[in-house]
Amino acid sequence: MTNARVVWKEVFFRRSPKDKWLPLECHQFNFSIGPTRIVYMKSLLAGFLPFEGRDKFQNGRGNMLIKLLKYFTVANDAGPEMDRSALLTLLAETLIIPAQALQNYIEWFPVDNHSAKAVIKWGNIKASGIFEFNEDFEFTRFFTHERYQSQGNNRYKQIDWAGVTEGFTVKNGIKFPARFKGVWYQDGEAFEYFKGTIDNIIYDIGEFTI
Repeated sequence: MTNARVVWKEVFFRRSPKDKWLPLECHQFNFSIGPTRIVYMKSLLAGFLPFEGRDKFQNGRGNMLIKLLKYFTVANDAGPEMDRSALLTLLAETLIIPAQALQNYIEWFPVDNHSAKAVIKWGNIKASGIFEFNEDFEFTRFFTHERYQSQGNNRYKQIDWAGVTEGFTVKNGIKFPARFKGVWYQDGEAFEYFKGTIDNIIYDIGEFTI
C-alpha cells in the first residue's frame, strides 16, 4: 500500500466546547511514500455562508488554509508549529495505511503489553506519541504532548492531544477504525472538537479526484 483515500461520512467539527457541532464534507488522501496527508473540507457557516478548508502535510510542511466564499482567507496557519502538528496528525493515522507503520521514517519502542511509542522523523522534524491498544490489540488511541493548538494570528500553544477510535470495520479483509475523534486535553478537561465515521478506505488509488 502506498496511498489511501479515506471515505468519510457524518463528520462534525466545533471550535469550542460551547459551540454547536458543524457538519463537514471531507475528502482525505494519505500517502505512505512521502509522507503526505491532504484533507479537503467544506461546509456552510450559519447555514448559508460557504467555506472551504485544506489541511495538509506535504513536502515536509504543514498548512491549514480556510477560505470563506472561495475568495476571503480566514486562516492560513503555517510555520514550525504547524509542521510538527500536521506530522503528528499523520502519525496518529499511521495504521490507516498499515504498510506505513513499517516505513524507515517511523521507529517503534515498546511501552507495555498494550501500548507502544512511535517516533517519526521527516526532514528536520522529529515528533512522537503513544499508541494504545485494547485486549484484542486493536488500536484505540494515539496520545501526544507535542502538538500545538492554533491561537489565531499564527500564535500557537502546546497542548496535550489525542486521536481516539471507536469500533472497527472490516472491508476487503482489512480492519480499520469505524469512528475517529480528535480531542484536546487542557486544564484537566477533555475537549472533543472533531468526530467522524469512516465509511471505507480505498488503497492504491491511481487517480485522485474529489
